[in-house]
Amino acid sequence: MTRYGKLAILTILAGCSSGLDSGVQGDKPVSALDTAEATDLCEATVEYLENTVPASYVQERQCTIRALSTTTTPTECEADLSACLEDPPSDDFFGDLTCDMAGPVDDCNATVDAVEACWTADTEIYKTWLDEFTCDDAGNLPVLMELRDPPPVPQECIDAGAMGCDELTDGLYGRGEG
Repeated sequence: MTRYGKLAILTILAGCSSGLDSGVQGDKPVSALDTAEATDLCEATVEYLENTVPASYVQERQCTIRALSTTTTPTECEADLSACLEDPPSDDFFGDLTCDMAGPVDDCNATVDAVEACWTADTEIYKTWLDEFTCDDAGNLPVLMELRDPPPVPQECIDAGAMGCDELTDGLYGRGEG
């Protein structure tokens, strides 16, 4: 089974997990949210991302990918990974997540449930893809080439994008496929 085949199965299973739940009325279109509801959705998303993709995880994955990119054997990779983790890169993967500018999004007719499903599915599929790469892959060019091809955007995001939420067509992690 290919990595993408595994990802498809895991994405289906991820739909069974709790995922992002802002508490905002799920059947309400994002374009109909008032400022308080948009802020609640934004703040819940920030909390979800900080809990699901914590800084320590991001740093470990950055160090792993960096080590895989510069070594040819698992032993070399493990040594580079350990050195990197002793002085990890700064956690700026998401930048400064803030809801200061949260407000209604006029053109997005996807429901809150659809947006939350998109962000949950995309986070799960992306994490699963990143977790596939370990130092055991050092020097394995076909596997390392898969780092160049991020996982496909989940259908939940494509569906939300089709409802006027164009920025979701590329998924939460912006793969530029939309």
